[in-house]
Amino acid sequence: MIATLGYLAIHQDDQEKAYAEVKSRIGRNDQLDLLETSELPYLQAFFQEAARLFSTPLVLARTLTEDFPLKLERPSPCTVVLPKGSRILIDMVNTFRNPNIYTDPSQYEPSRWLGVPETEVAMFGTGPRACIGRKFASTEAINVLALFMKDSILDIHLAPGESRM
Repeated sequence: MIATLGYLAIHQDDQEKAYAEVKSRIGRNDQLDLLETSELPYLQAFFQEAARLFSTPLVLARTLTEDFPLKLERPSPCTVVLPKGSRILIDMVNTFRNPNIYTDPSQYEPSRWLGVPETEVAMFGTGPRACIGRKFASTEAINVLALFMKDSILDIHLAPGESRM
């Protein structure tokens, strides 16, 4: 969440979108309920993009349930079969910054998450071993961010010679 707040402070146009979206969903009692926080696609996209760039799980450990053919390109093209039962580690940091998966992977680009189904967002793992609390964590994070955004303006203090980028 800190990364999301930092990026929103840097990207004032995104912060304005988040603020407008939150304000449009606030009820008469100046509160958000859980249903309404699930209907904040821009704020969710900002959170997901910050989570991609500052991944909490550095690696995911898995045990293969079947033989897995792995195609390698270097040092020369070949296929290696990892046997069932092998333990593998998935490097999430480099996965989330892989230019073969993400266009401009080092750029903060929240729009890449608009319209992406929740099951396609890998910040909490994927498949049957995905984090059991992913829905709660996402809902809680979006709710806290929304409550913060409704009353606060984020900005950064730039020293001479510094820029927002």
